[in-house]
Amino acid sequence: METVKILIVEDDYDTVLYLKDLLINVGYIISGIFPKGEEAIDFVKKNTVDIILADIDLEGKIDGVKTVEEIKKIKDIFVIYITALKDKKTFRRANATFPDFFLSKPFNKFQLLDVIDKIISSDDNYLTSFSENYFFIKENGTYVYKKYSTESVNYIKADGSYTHIFFKDTPTPKITLSKNFKKTLSILKVKSILRIHRSYAININEIETIEEGKQIKLIGCGETFVVQNCYKESFNKLIKKL
Repeated sequence: METVKILIVEDDYDTVLYLKDLLINVGYIISGIFPKGEEAIDFVKKNTVDIILADIDLEGKIDGVKTVEEIKKIKDIFVIYITALKDKKTFRRANATFPDFFLSKPFNKFQLLDVIDKIISSDDNYLTSFSENYFFIKENGTYVYKKYSTESVNYIKADGSYTHIFFKDTPTPKITLSKNFKKTLSILKVKSILRIHRSYAININEIETIEEGKQIKLIGCGETFVVQNCYKESFNKLIKKL
């Protein structure tokens, strides 16, 4: 479980201090701060970054637009441009890098936090999936999203209009979402999480034993899961591939 990591690419000292204090105070992790695009590019090659806050007018040989362009060749990362520049040519160049948002200076903390929230969240969700490898869950009453590895999921259980996600080897063994089971699975879209019952989905990588082709036990889990008839075909196809 990790907190969202934000990279700041900005050469104005006062803006850097403002962003750093604001984001840390609400619970985000600042993965790095760089006044030059070249430094930011090198950093992204070796480190995890979820969101980039990039000014367009930077120190060094390349500006923020070129920086983002080069970074996106390395990794597909969410980008928020923060800038006072307003000329159309620069805007067109920046827009060609497919950023997620533009924020014009000066901006207030609520505008920035709202933009970050919109990037991470989906509709009114507290859950969003970025890849096969991880997903985010928003902590209630905060702007903070925690990152979870899909490998850490043991199983998922339906409970009416709520869904429980059970984890293995994490400080938080269970999280309850105010979202129904079907919606949760549609957001995650992870191949290793397989629905086997109207109320259960399991992490197939955690299967320890299968009895009589339908009773499943997971590693380190005391529950026994039964494959419902309507899910047997997809389950059996998958098992044959393992």
